[in-house]
Amino acid sequence: MARVTTPELTGRGAHRRDQAGRARRQSVRRLRPRWGGLATVAQAGSWSGRAGTRRWRTVRRLLALSLVAAAGWSAAAQTPADPGSAVLTVVHDLSLGALLTTADLVISRVDKPPDGALTAVGDAVGRSLSAPTRRGEILTDLRLVPAEGPDAGPGRQTVAVRPADPALAQVLHPGMTVAVVGLSATGTAVVISAQAVVLAVLPAMGGSFATVSPPILLGVPDSEADQVTAATLAGDIALRIS
Repeated sequence: MARVTTPELTGRGAHRRDQAGRARRQSVRRLRPRWGGLATVAQAGSWSGRAGTRRWRTVRRLLALSLVAAAGWSAAAQTPADPGSAVLTVVHDLSLGALLTTADLVISRVDKPPDGALTAVGDAVGRSLSAPTRRGEILTDLRLVPAEGPDAGPGRQTVAVRPADPALAQVLHPGMTVAVVGLSATGTAVVISAQAVVLAVLPAMGGSFATVSPPILLGVPDSEADQVTAATLAGDIALRIS
């Protein structure tokens, strides 16, 4: 016997099968996680591009830049800045021949200190300046009168004098600025050197300071050295404390 298929029944069955298939697909879609890692992101609507596309290249570049910036920040945080070199500087203006004390000096730090820069307060305390200095100036070895005395420094010469008043030697000390006064041809007092620096007061020979004027070593400018020497040979010389 031949089987007869009714068109109406066939259409209803196909419709029910389509509905069942849609229901299964919706159930599976609901079970699938929406954001389950990079693979899910790649399948999402706004990130549907494949690995290696423009969007992924942009993401990789941003990630690489972030890592480089983090590494640079970490290195900068761990590496301390160079504080510079410690040098000795002058706190306020000082004149030629000033005797340095702790109140005149301070330790500062600079990137490129000059040659001969002093680095400790003890290197300068008790020493005398061979030239005027300004506040904030870095103190170098050439700015100090040598501790041994005879070297007057650049632009100056050492001259030994015997002042007329021997008692004057008792108040003089290295670093003091004095004026060398002599007699002119008419017998009047004349200043021969206004900015002489006491380098050393030598011991008196054959007597005490009260009776014999000891030799005093002065640092005088080159242009005045001959006049001071001539006045000393004449024996008519006095020192005036500035």
